[in-house]
Amino acid sequence: MQPVTTVRFDLKIREQLDKMAEQMDRPRAWIIKEAVAQYLERETWYLAEVQKGIDDMEAGRVISHDEMATRLKAKGFNVAS
Repeated sequence: MQPVTTVRFDLKIREQLDKMAEQMDRPRAWIIKEAVAQYLERETWYLAEVQKGIDDMEAGRVISHDEMATRLKAKGFNVAS
């Protein structure tokens, strides 16, 4: 048996969940689990990417703002100076 977690939603969110559950012909719990799973996947990716940037910075793999602007302009991007 899966462990149970209780979450309290305000009435507006509960109504939106119920409406979506009805439209999708899915239980409310399925929508909540799917939303949490997507959130965790996205945030895990984001935090890993931030850590990569921190690791690069700490290792000295950085360039100046002006150098980045030059590189972007060379690729055809419109960069404000």
